[in-house]
Amino acid sequence: MNHLDRTNLMSLISVHPSLAAEKDFFVNKTALMELESNPDAGVKVKFVMELICSSMLLHEKVLVFCEYIPPLRFIMKQLEHKFSWMEGKEMLYMDGKRDVKDRQSSISSFNNPRREAKVLLASTRACAKGINLARASRICFA
Repeated sequence: MNHLDRTNLMSLISVHPSLAAEKDFFVNKTALMELESNPDAGVKVKFVMELICSSMLLHEKVLVFCEYIPPLRFIMKQLEHKFSWMEGKEMLYMDGKRDVKDRQSSISSFNNPRREAKVLLASTRACAKGINLARASRICFA
């Protein structure tokens, strides 16, 4: 593995160990995949889930940034499982592949106090250029 691959792998593992199952050199992928249903197995996922739970009690909105897409998708699956949330309703998602209109729609929904959006999961590339997320009470980087 080169340095960039190792850095990417360490970033994935720090979010949740099951994200490393995608890499070819792991022998026991089954054991890693068994961890997938346990959000507490990943330091960052555990933190994000606790932050979101606390924020819900205070009726605050949370912005979760991440450089890589797989951790965002993983956190989204955990939120769907734990709270039965749906993308586009309680949780919003933005990455660099979404077109500008979709991104702006997500930003508007997140900033609208009458909307049900509680969490915005966003890649750093999608949010790299001066966006306004004034409703985010809590921000974390996964």
